[in-house]
Amino acid sequence: MLTTLNIIDNSGANFARVIKILNKKTTLAIGVLVLVSVTKNIAHSKIRKGDVIKAILINASHLSIITKIISKKSIILIKLAPKGKEYLPLGTRIKGPVSSNLRNKNGMNRIISLSKRTL
Repeated sequence: MLTTLNIIDNSGANFARVIKILNKKTTLAIGVLVLVSVTKNIAHSKIRKGDVIKAILINASHLSIITKIISKKSIILIKLAPKGKEYLPLGTRIKGPVSSNLRNKNGMNRIISLSKRTL
């Protein structure tokens, strides 16, 4: 698919490319689980360039005139919890705002609680 996305958590990776959409959907919508490959990372981090990791899309491209925020497509790297369908983020902080559409999805409570702002 070759779509490059920003990673906005503090896991150590900066950019990633989409390999496959895992939720059996054909478009990148908010809250979709994707398989990504890390293309750029921070030096001395636990995540390396070329690692294949699962991620959730949390923002889509849009320009808000009222709040003057330009947000690009961004993701958070996650791992699945051993019990249930809860998504656990690899990072401990989220740098940017998160879409409010995630409140309606199952398993997103941890991600919403880590974010400082929702759009």
